[in-house]
Amino acid sequence: MRMVLVFAGILVLTGCATRLPTTEATPVAAPTKDLASRFVRCEAEGMTREHEVEEERFRHHKINLFMGYTGERGNAGGQTVGVDYLYRFDEHWGVGVFLDFAAGGLETGVLGAGLDYHPIEPVFLFVGPGVESVEGEHQGLLRVGGGYEFEVGERMALGPAAYIDFLENGEFAWVVGLILGYSF
Repeated sequence: MRMVLVFAGILVLTGCATRLPTTEATPVAAPTKDLASRFVRCEAEGMTREHEVEEERFRHHKINLFMGYTGERGNAGGQTVGVDYLYRFDEHWGVGVFLDFAAGGLETGVLGAGLDYHPIEPVFLFVGPGVESVEGEHQGLLRVGGGYEFEVGERMALGPAAYIDFLENGEFAWVVGLILGYSF
């Protein structure tokens, strides 16, 4: 009998007794086996709910379209279009690849990959290596930047982004624009 009371006390303290449906036919002093099964169901239900809530916070895959402007010191800038793919493996961290083309005074293409960090949900930071191609010549770069995403619907986001590309030759380029993202 003490075991039943102790188990009932645990259920009440954890709040499980109030979440499980009860019937009028259930006796006040239910057998230990019944309380144990109710506790296990309650904990499993709670873990399932926590998992469902976690899944709703972020989606694992994201494609971003980028439109903006790229400038380099000493060179004329140009309009930039790009596409990014991001895979988030948890709430804060992800890996991604990016491909950008700048037209106008630059005529460059940039391909790279990197690490994406979300300290809080609308803000993201990015760092990663890449390669810049200008008229058949290639040089390495390190891209550092971030942005802010405003949710536009359940799966869409829109917001500003800014990056600095530190080029292998000691120069740097800056990239600013808007991203339109789709998560799935």
